[in-house]
Amino acid sequence: MATILVNGIPGTKKGVSEGLQKYLKDDKLKFISMGGLLAERGHLLYGTDPDLVAEMDYSYRQILRELAYSDTLNILKASEPKEHIVIDTPLTLYTQGGNIPEVIFPQLKIQALHDVRPLNHIVSLMDVPELVADRLRGQPYPHDSNSISDTNILLDWMIMEGMTGEADAPYDRASYKVQVPHIVVPRDGADLTLAKMIFHYAKREGPVSSAYLAGPITHLKDKQGDSAETLEKKAIDRKRMLDFNNFMQEYIITVIPMTIADGRAADKKQIINTVFRDKHWFVQKTDIVIAYFPDDYPSSGTLEEMRHAGRIGKPVILIHPSLPDKEVFGFRPTMGFKDPESFFKALTRFDPQDPSMRPLKYLFYEGKPAYKGMFWK
Repeated sequence: MATILVNGIPGTKKGVSEGLQKYLKDDKLKFISMGGLLAERGHLLYGTDPDLVAEMDYSYRQILRELAYSDTLNILKASEPKEHIVIDTPLTLYTQGGNIPEVIFPQLKIQALHDVRPLNHIVSLMDVPELVADRLRGQPYPHDSNSISDTNILLDWMIMEGMTGEADAPYDRASYKVQVPHIVVPRDGADLTLAKMIFHYAKREGPVSSAYLAGPITHLKDKQGDSAETLEKKAIDRKRMLDFNNFMQEYIITVIPMTIADGRAADKKQIINTVFRDKHWFVQKTDIVIAYFPDDYPSSGTLEEMRHAGRIGKPVILIHPSLPDKEVFGFRPTMGFKDPESFFKALTRFDPQDPSMRPLKYLFYEGKPAYKGMFWK
């Protein structure tokens, strides 16, 4: 059965367990909330209101964290083999005594959990980038990918690499055995993402595949002064993008940036933070980028995301009305289509032996759409 560890800034995981249970009606699911266990321990030992545990002295919180961690190990040891388990791990950032953030759940503890019950995947939930900056209490947000400051390196390590033991993280991890796949996803839709992961790992071998669904966001937002005709067209194109994203749910786990409110922000600093997040947290952790433009909209952010995917060797599928007649944005995608219908037609003709169709392999399992009919019975 599936075992998934979920982490994220406190508050981003609210409601995930209820939404997940909605999809897994007939399956045994155990949702272990380490934050809840920590709060229970604080109430039992110190009589602290669960909502006030975060305000306790740092040394007391450390004691409670260790107890919550031990409780989690004991629950895992007593779990039934046929139970699906989701471990909710709070990720809290501090600047105790300096500017080096501290993650409360280091890699060695994940190793111990993995030894008791092997983890299939680690999922980090993330929404507004400024939440991270706020948690760092004034430390600069790492919007510059070339920055080498300790704060920036460690922030990326915690969010992206700190849970996987990958070799390029800033600590020596040669002694770590666990190599768990890791993905960063938006909070919106995370319950469906987890349900699809559980479906996969309960029945299949190998890691899940995921796609970053890019496209114009800012230019589809209604603006003051737009004509009635323009407003109608934007509404139609937003609906077309939504329909496309819903269609893709049957093929792959999706990371959809347009569901995050700050992606439509006009503030320059927020946009910089958003592009950094989308490139280095979302694109970096998915297998393929699929960019859909319902019309010839400009989008410097989407272009940068596609270029970043190309630089790190990920396939890019671009669906744009100007294709294949002319090059779009000066960028050459791995595969290009004029409209969703052309793309969907290619999916019906998918042949894993055809090299030109190789990028589409992530959308299929044993020759069929990976999740077709799973939740839409």
